[in-house]
This record gives sequence, structure tokens and C-alpha cells, in this order.
Amino acid sequence: MILSLPSRLAVAFSFALLPGVALAALEADVTTSRGVVTIELAYDKAPGTVANFITLAEGTRSWIEPFTGGVKEERFYDESGFMKVENSSSSKFAETGSIAGSGTDGPGYAIRDEFDPTLLHEAYAVAMSSEGPNTGGSRWYLNGDVARPSRNSRDVVFGKVISPASRAVVNDIIAAGAGNSSITSISFRRTDAAAP
Repeated sequence: MILSLPSRLAVAFSFALLPGVALAALEADVTTSRGVVTIELAYDKAPGTVANFITLAEGTRSWIEPFTGGVKEERFYDESGFMKVENSSSSKFAETGSIAGSGTDGPGYAIRDEFDPTLLHEAYAVAMSSEGPNTGGSRWYLNGDVARPSRNSRDVVFGKVISPASRAVVNDIIAAGAGNSSITSISFRRTDAAAP
């Protein structure tokens, strides 16, 4: 039997609750016009948010196209631009996931918040953008090299950019400004094949 990715995440999460069973690391490679950003996904602490991100990226979840109102089931983030970028000494981030490019649309549904006290808006955290409690959907952002503690308990952190090479790409996206970088594709992989 082949399990869908959300089902595999649930199984892996169940195994993680067993003593002595290691969790497989799950990573997303976000290929952008400026290079590849590898994100370590926190599926054990924000499983619903990660599953939503994956299913939209892979095109296995239906969403509503904002221009026509038609239902789509295709890769959501491909060719999506970074439409909102802030680059100041106190706040650095690049936001994407708006089909209309306005930063106000989403997939036509909202997901519930999954705050974990260990997932904070540190430098290079990855979070789901929201307009208030339980309003996340498709828009997400990459924090730059500045922590943004004012976003803790407001936007769900679901990953982190770890490698120096990926962090350099994030810095380039932020330095380029709004509308000057885009996503080509997103792919996913487990980094420990021996784990459940």
C-alpha cells in the first residue's frame, strides 16, 4: 500500500512518539531565480502546516484560482514571485504564495495555527503568513538574518533554512526587493532513509 505524503507524515509522527525511534528529516528544495533554498521542515511540530505546504507545492490539494474562482489541482507555487520583501535593520523577510501577486489572496481556505514554543521567529525561520488566528493558507515567508520575535504566536513557523549556501540565496532574494525573484519549483526529500 502506498501512502499519500500527509499519511506518511502522520505515520512518521506516530513512530516519533515511540521511545528510541528516530525521526527522518524532511527537507524542501525551493528552486528560485536566484538559486536553491533548502528548508528543514518541522513536520513533527507543525504537521498540518507542513502537509498543507507540501500538498500545495506538489499539486495534490485543490485550491481556488483567485481570478476566475475555478477550482484547480496543480502545483501552486511554481512561478510564484516574492511579492513582499522587507529589508531593514530590524526586519528582513521575503514573502511568496500569492497567485494574484497582491499578497492578499490565498488558496480559498484557511488552516489552523500550530504554535510550538520551540519554533520561534529566529533568523532564517520559515513561516506561514496570516492575517490573524487560523488564517494561514498559501502565503509563506523566509526570514532573513534578523530575528522577528514580534511574529511569535502570530505566524506559524514550520521550518528553517540551515545551510550557509541556502542562507546566501535568501539574502540575495531579500536584497533584490519585491517582485524581482520567483520560485521555479519545489521538491521534497527525506534525508534519513532508515527512519520511518
